[in-house]
Amino acid sequence: MKEFLFCIFCMTFTQQTISQTVKTIKLDNGFTVILAEDHSEPKIHGAVVTKAGSKNDPEGATGIAHYFEHIMFKGTDKIGTVDYEKEKPFLDQIATLYDELATIPNDDEPKRNEILKKINELSIAANEYAIPGEVDKLLKKHGGTKINAYTSYDYTVYHNSFPPNQLEKWLKIYAERFRNPVFRMFQAELETVYEERNMYADRMGSKAIEDLFKSIVKKHPYRNPIIGNVKDLKTPSINKMTKFYKEYYVAGNMGLILVGDFVADEVIPYIKETFGILPAGKAPEFPIDKYQEDPFKVREFYSGRYIPLKAGIICYRSIPAGHPDEIALNYCLSILSNESQTGLLDRLRIDNKLMLSIAQQLSLNDMGAIVVVFVPKLMRSLKKAEAETMNVISQLKSGNFGDELVEALRISFVKDKARIMENKEDFGNLLVSLFSCGKSWDDYVAETDKYQTITKQDIIDAANRYFIDNRLVFYNKTGFSGKAEKIKKPPYKALTSKNIDKQSVFAGELDKLETKPQMPSFVDFDRDFHYGDLQDNVHAVTGNNPVNDIFTLKIKFGYGKNKDKLVELIPEHFNELGTESKTVGEFRAAMQKLGASYYLTSGRTSVILHVDGFDSNFDETMSLINDYLLNIKSDDKQMTKMFQSIKERNKIERKDHSILAEAHMNYVIMGEHSPYINRVSLKEVKKLKSDDIVNSFRKAQNHETTITYVGKIPFGEVKEILKRRIKFPENVQPADKSFFEIKDYDSDMISLYDYKKANQTHTLFYVPGKAGNENDILMTAFFNQYFGEGMSSIMFHEIRELRSLSYSASARYSFPNRIHLGFKGFLFGILATQADKTIEAVELTDSLVKHFPRKPELTEVLKKSFKESINASRPAFREIPAYGYSLVEQGYNEDLRKIRYDNINLFNMEAIGKFHEDFIKERPLIFILTGNESKMALDKLKIRKQKVKLNVIINN
Repeated sequence: MKEFLFCIFCMTFTQQTISQTVKTIKLDNGFTVILAEDHSEPKIHGAVVTKAGSKNDPEGATGIAHYFEHIMFKGTDKIGTVDYEKEKPFLDQIATLYDELATIPNDDEPKRNEILKKINELSIAANEYAIPGEVDKLLKKHGGTKINAYTSYDYTVYHNSFPPNQLEKWLKIYAERFRNPVFRMFQAELETVYEERNMYADRMGSKAIEDLFKSIVKKHPYRNPIIGNVKDLKTPSINKMTKFYKEYYVAGNMGLILVGDFVADEVIPYIKETFGILPAGKAPEFPIDKYQEDPFKVREFYSGRYIPLKAGIICYRSIPAGHPDEIALNYCLSILSNESQTGLLDRLRIDNKLMLSIAQQLSLNDMGAIVVVFVPKLMRSLKKAEAETMNVISQLKSGNFGDELVEALRISFVKDKARIMENKEDFGNLLVSLFSCGKSWDDYVAETDKYQTITKQDIIDAANRYFIDNRLVFYNKTGFSGKAEKIKKPPYKALTSKNIDKQSVFAGELDKLETKPQMPSFVDFDRDFHYGDLQDNVHAVTGNNPVNDIFTLKIKFGYGKNKDKLVELIPEHFNELGTESKTVGEFRAAMQKLGASYYLTSGRTSVILHVDGFDSNFDETMSLINDYLLNIKSDDKQMTKMFQSIKERNKIERKDHSILAEAHMNYVIMGEHSPYINRVSLKEVKKLKSDDIVNSFRKAQNHETTITYVGKIPFGEVKEILKRRIKFPENVQPADKSFFEIKDYDSDMISLYDYKKANQTHTLFYVPGKAGNENDILMTAFFNQYFGEGMSSIMFHEIRELRSLSYSASARYSFPNRIHLGFKGFLFGILATQADKTIEAVELTDSLVKHFPRKPELTEVLKKSFKESINASRPAFREIPAYGYSLVEQGYNEDLRKIRYDNINLFNMEAIGKFHEDFIKERPLIFILTGNESKMALDKLKIRKQKVKLNVIINN
C-alpha cells in the first residue's frame, strides 16, 4: 500500500513537470536562458542572476556585491538621465574623490569630512541631470510588480513580476540595465546602505549569527557579512566597483529566468536581440582551494552573550549545494526534525525535555554546515541540554528510527517539491539556485527517483559520515556583551529632484513600441470559486487547483482574541496535545503517513485550523481532523512548558527593538486594546489548566465556521465528504464581527519609548482619521500608491532617494472593510533611521504629511502602472476562494480589482489631494519614536509638539 501511494505521489510530481516544461539555451555570447512555461495564470516572473555574491567581494572592499545591487536601480547612460554628457564629468570627479577618500584614515575625520563635502557638492550638481527612480518607474509603468533584488553569498538576483503583453519591453529594460550601469546618486545610496547596516545591527541575534559564522568559517570569504564590514563601507571605491562589474557581470556568468504565461519559442528571438548584446566573457575563477576549511577540533567550544535566552548550537561541517550526498543528508535532518514534528529531536520538545530542538542544513555553493539548535528548559543547564541532543544524534547514527518515518518523509519531500512549483516567484528562485550551483532542471527532476530509492542504510551511512566527533559547540548565555558598530550621520546637504517629471530618451523610445492589448483577468464569482452552506452558520468555499493534486484547507471559526484572551494560547498549546485515542506524536505520524500536515493560528476575530495533504487521501485526512476537533485531550503537564515559553518570550520582548517598536505602535493606536496589553499575563498563565484553553477552543467551534478548500475535488463532492466526516455543533452561533475604535488625539504629539541599546530610531507615525464611504475606500488604493507604497512613492523618493534618512520609507491609509464602514480609518507610516537623523526624519515627514507635495506627472505614471499590472496582481489560485468569499461577505458581487480598474479615472491629482484634505490635513499627527532618547536630541526640533514618554507598552 505504501509503495502504491508513493508511486501516485511521484506520478503527481511528474505530471507537474510536464505541465511546466523547462527549456534551457545558451546565447552566442555565453548568456544562459532558462524558460519555464506556466499558463495557469496571466503573469510572468522574470529574474536576471549573476554568479557574483559577497564571496566575490575584493579583499578590503567587502559589501561591493551588495552595494552594486543598489546601484543597479540608478540607471545607465540612457536610463535615469536627461543629459548624460553633461552629467558624466561630475560623476568622474566623484569617483576620483572616493579613491582619495580611501587613502585617508578613518580617525582623520576633518580631512574625510572635507572630501565628503566636495563629493556632496558634486553630487548635487550631478543630480541636476538625474531622473531619480526611473528604473522603478519604467518597470511599474509597464505593469511591473514586486520589483526588488537581493544579494547572497554566491549570487545576486534582480527580479519582478509583470503581465505577458509587456514581455518585450521588460526584456529591453532589463538588458539595458546591465549594459552600462552608471554610478549616479552614489553618496545618497551609500548612506542608505549604512542605514541598512545599522538596521541589521539593532536586530536581536544578528551579532550572534555574524560571530557564529566567523567561528564556523575561518578562511572562506563567507565569513564576511553580505552587507560588508563597517570599515570597508566607510572607504568605498567606485573604480573598484566598476572593475567588479566588468569582471563578473559578463554573459558567461549570468542567466535569465522566466517563469509564466509565454511560449518559449516565440520569446527566444526577443531574448537574443536584447541580452545577446551583453559582452561575452567568463568571470574570474574562484580560488576555492585557497579557502579549504580545516576540520573542527573535537568539541571546539565558543560562548557569548547575545540574547536573553539560554541556547546552544552544535555544528558539523557537511557538503556544498548539489553534492551527491545531499538527499541522504536531507533525510538525516528530517529524521531529526521536520514540519510534522515527528523527528527524534521533536520528541525531546514534545516530551518536555527541551524547550526547542531543531536541525538545519546551511547549504552554500562552496561549503555546507549542519546546525543543530537546542534550548534548555528553565533552570536546566546548557550542558545537560547538549547531552540530551547528542544522545538523539547517536540514535540517528545507530538507526534507532522506524521505517514508517522514512516512508512518510518520502511523501513529504515529493509534496514539498510540488508546492515550490505552484508559485511563479518560488519556482523562479528554485531555478536561480540551480543555475548558481551548476545544476540543470533534469538533475532536479531526477532527484525524485533518488528520494524514492534511498534506503535506511543510506541514511545511517550519511549520518555516520557527517555527524562525527569533530564539531563546534556554541553556548549563548543570557545577557548582552559588546556593542554593535555604528556609522555616524554625515554633514550632507539633501539632493534635489527637479527632473522627477521628466523621462529619458530611452523611456520615450520604449513608449513608441506597440504593445498588444491584454484583457484584464478578474476573479469570476461564478467560475473561479464556489460556496454554499453545510448547515446554519457553517459554510463551504472551494476553488480549483490547476497545477497538482495537493489540497489546502482552512477551517475558520469566527471567535477570537477580541472576545477571549485565552484564544491567543490555543496555537502553541494545541501543538502539544493529542486526542483521546492518540498521543500528539501518534496523531502527527498518522497525518504524515497520509502526506498531510496541520497547524493552528489565532487572531482578533478567529481561530483557524490549517491543513494540507493529497486529494487522494482527502476523505481519510478529514476523518483524522474530525477526531482532532472532537476529541482533543487536555494535558496539564504541558502547562509548565507554556509557562516557561511565555516567560522566555517576555524576556525577549523587553530586549528586542523591533518588538518594542511594534508594541509601542499598537499602544498608541489601540490603547488598552493593544495585543501586547490585552493578553494573558504570566501570572494568569500560572493559574491556568489545560482544560481552560481547550474550553476556549470549544467556544470557538460553536461560532460561525467557514471551510475553504482548494484542490481538484469538485464542490459537491467536497461538501459531501465534509458533511460525512466532520461533525459540527448543532446550534452554531454567528461569528464575532466586533470592532474597536482607534484612539483619537486632540493635537500633534510625540510618543517616546526610550530604549538605550538602540542605534536606530524606529520612527513611526499615525494620523487618526474619520469614517469613510465606499468611494473613500476605493480611493485609498490610489492614494497609497501615490504617497507611500513602493519605490515611486512620495515617501520613498523624498526620504530615501534624496536624503538617505532611512533604508525604507512607507505609509498607507486604511479603512475597515465594508462590514465596518462606520468606524474610523487612519494613516500609518514607518521608517527606521539612525538616531542622530531622527530630528531631520521627523521634520521632513511632518512636512510631507501636512503639506502633501502635489506632482500630477507622478499620478499619470501610477495610473498606467495600475492598469498594466492588473493581471500581474491577480490572486494566486490558492488565494482566490478566500479572497472572493470575503468580498461576498462584504456584499460585493464582483472582483474589487475590477471596480478599481473601472474607476481608474478617479486617479488624478485633484481627487488624491481632496482625499488628503478630507482625511489627513487637519488631523493630529502622532510620531511614535522607539530608540535611544539621548541620541535623538529632540529638544532641537523646529516644530512644536507635545512629548509624552511611555514606560509601559507591554503587559507581562
